[in-house]
Amino acid sequence: MEVIKKGTSVKDVPHKSNLCTNYSTSDVELLSRRIRFRRGVNRIIENTENKQNLLVFLETTAEIESSYDEANAKWLLDKYEELGGKHNVNED
Repeated sequence: MEVIKKGTSVKDVPHKSNLCTNYSTSDVELLSRRIRFRRGVNRIIENTENKQNLLVFLETTAEIESSYDEANAKWLLDKYEELGGKHNVNED
């Protein structure tokens, strides 16, 4: 199976007229992982009653996720702050 590079338009691939995206397979896999990851975290947020435990979970997970996907890590920190956590931007 040929990988379709980002930026490829439908006109460039005439034999695949039903092509609905111009992303490569790796981009689709990354977006799919982000969706699954965020749905899972949202489910955890909904089902966790102890706010302090939830904040620790979000902060720790953001730290771990930063080595895999910066966008997910930033999203986690946004959720952390949204739920009342204080994030020190100068931490490294």
